[in-house]
Amino acid sequence: MGQEVGKLPTTDVVEYCPGKVTADVIQRQIRNRGADFATSPDADLQRAASKWVSDQYSWILSDLQLAVYGRTCSWTFYAGGRANHVAFHASSHNVDEPAWERRGWRATLYNGVRMGLKVVGNVLPLAAPIAAAVPALGAPVAAGMAAVGAGSRLISGFM
Repeated sequence: MGQEVGKLPTTDVVEYCPGKVTADVIQRQIRNRGADFATSPDADLQRAASKWVSDQYSWILSDLQLAVYGRTCSWTFYAGGRANHVAFHASSHNVDEPAWERRGWRATLYNGVRMGLKVVGNVLPLAAPIAAAVPALGAPVAAGMAAVGAGSRLISGFM
């Protein structure tokens, strides 16, 4: 019947990645679409996904389904059992950050530990002045809390 006025054609691409999803596979999709596509907002969304992939651990990428929902195209890259589902949306307020649709047990555990360490790192520096202010605890506890607070800065550097 023809194309609806004002509606762009959509293309859906599904690509299996043997071993793990890599930034090279995503970049290849941008190159395959041509020079006009390389300057489009959808290409920027794919570049954000490519950057995110390059910053992840291989154990996440080897069991991942990565969806990129652009304005004119959508892509799905997957590897392994697809326990981790991540999506980049063109309509998102922050296109550089993906939406986790589902985490596998390892990613859930890793994220929980990382968030717990972040909370500990933020709370411990606040506890030293409180311990110093309470006379029953005395100076030894305040000094110990300050030392632990210095260690928490070390922990927060890993996140």
